[in-house]
Amino acid sequence: MSIFDLFRKKKKIDAPWEKYYTKEQLNYVVPDISMYDQVLNSYRKYPNNIAVEYLGRKFTYEKFIKKIDIVQKDSKI
Repeated sequence: MSIFDLFRKKKKIDAPWEKYYTKEQLNYVVPDISMYDQVLNSYRKYPNNIAVEYLGRKFTYEKFIKKIDIVQKDSKI
């Protein structure tokens, strides 16, 4: 048995939280894209939907992506 065989074995861990989730939720595959790309995709589909609501302020996806782009642009050297 090699060291890699140990990593390949899937051991069931004690997960008491599983009882609160459906089978679909437990088997959900997280997309392999950045958070920025996820927000950008949401902006393209739903530009006028609320993306963030915090302390009474609301930002649509359009405003949110513009703010992110400003910060991203300013942080580049």
